[in-house]
Amino acid sequence: LKCVPGVPVTQPREAMSSPNYMNKAIELSKLAASLDEQGRYREALDQYKLALDIWQMVYRWEKNDALKQRLQVQIEGYVNRAEQLKNHLAEQKNAPVEQPT
Repeated sequence: LKCVPGVPVTQPREAMSSPNYMNKAIELSKLAASLDEQGRYREALDQYKLALDIWQMVYRWEKNDALKQRLQVQIEGYVNRAEQLKNHLAEQKNAPVEQPT
């Protein structure tokens, strides 16, 4: 198990899809989206990564197939956005700096 801030790692595997993990994933996802909207892309990317770690644990241990399908769509959306942010940040880092004239 990965150590995720705010989520104890001592819970049994059956509890991975518990409301505590789901709530933590939702909380981190909302924070990531808020940071993203504010243009704080580095921080947003970090929060998306943390959220995705938890979402993947929830998905792995979820037994309800209908919920797993919804989770998969949600996870794919967060992965896509995180990849977009990662690429955007890499482009900014590699962009030439304009010299004042």
